[in-house]
Amino acid sequence: MLKVYKSRKIGQGSMRRAYKAEVKVKEDSGRSKIVEYVAKIRYNDSEPSINNHATDALMYQAGALLLSDFKKRVMECRQLKARSMDVVRHAVVVVGSLMKPKEVYFLEARLTGKYVKYCSKVDFNVDDDTEDIDPVFSQLMSALTHWTCDKSSGKSLTCDLQGVDGIITDPQIIDLDPTQWADGNNSEYGILRFIEGHECNQVCEELKLAAPERIYHEMMAKVNQKKKASKRKTQVLEIPDDKPQHLNRNQT
Repeated sequence: MLKVYKSRKIGQGSMRRAYKAEVKVKEDSGRSKIVEYVAKIRYNDSEPSINNHATDALMYQAGALLLSDFKKRVMECRQLKARSMDVVRHAVVVVGSLMKPKEVYFLEARLTGKYVKYCSKVDFNVDDDTEDIDPVFSQLMSALTHWTCDKSSGKSLTCDLQGVDGIITDPQIIDLDPTQWADGNNSEYGILRFIEGHECNQVCEELKLAAPERIYHEMMAKVNQKKKASKRKTQVLEIPDDKPQHLNRNQT
């Protein structure tokens, strides 16, 4: 059973508004308990729709898979604190029918502790000296964004990293293809902002990640190469009008 407290707004971003929520669940013992969640709605949508929330859920899952690969690499470098990094538990809940829902909520487990924003979609320069920021998690989050950029050869990256300790909420994947992922994808602009603002740290160095500028320039060189090759393939050979035309004997 889900209960959303619309009078208890927790926060609001550019696309979603968050409310206090409770979910009644049954334990293995058969006893019921109340678990605190955060219920998010898309307040700019003209009517409730599952599509945008489902896209967000897919992005969370993709972010979790990338994070899992990153953790394996990082823990090989003895960064044991990375073990506690994860994407927050989440689900999409539909009230009413799937085709015409009365309301659609994106649920996230309620996190307790000091909430920290490590980077956004445009600002990638985090001050590790800030009192609220754990410098180890800050370096890991920054290196995660760099690693995803390196892994994709500059075509995409994971950003907008925030949460409590190593638990991440609202991750965003931005991609050179503006049609990919959710409507928060600021595409090439966001990737360029990362290249301008990122400062490599010890984790980046231990992972031997290429400099963001180099990743981007190599990627753009490949893109331009493909464009040139595509133009060559589509060139049409024109025959001037004054050239004699050879007729097939059957045409005479």
